[in-house]
Amino acid sequence: MKILILTTLIVSSMSALASPYDNLAHALNEQVMIKDLRTHCDIPPTVPDEKVKSVFLNSQINHQSLSAAGSALKDGRHDQYQTSIESIRCPTFVKQ
Repeated sequence: MKILILTTLIVSSMSALASPYDNLAHALNEQVMIKDLRTHCDIPPTVPDEKVKSVFLNSQINHQSLSAAGSALKDGRHDQYQTSIESIRCPTFVKQ
């Protein structure tokens, strides 16, 4: 019984330690994707990152390409990431 409790505590603490790193890695990958989408779609710097993120996340037509790009970036498959970004259809952003 003590071993089970100890194992549970160790696993819990390991996941707690991994969580901040995972959150940071996710945030950095998100910033890379937003930067690359801005470049690919020639989105002006006046459009906030949250607007870029929102428009692309709500785009049904780009869902598969965005998912593939995110997965490839996370896994370090840079050629597949670039191919996925290039296949994304650019929406029109209204000037703010």
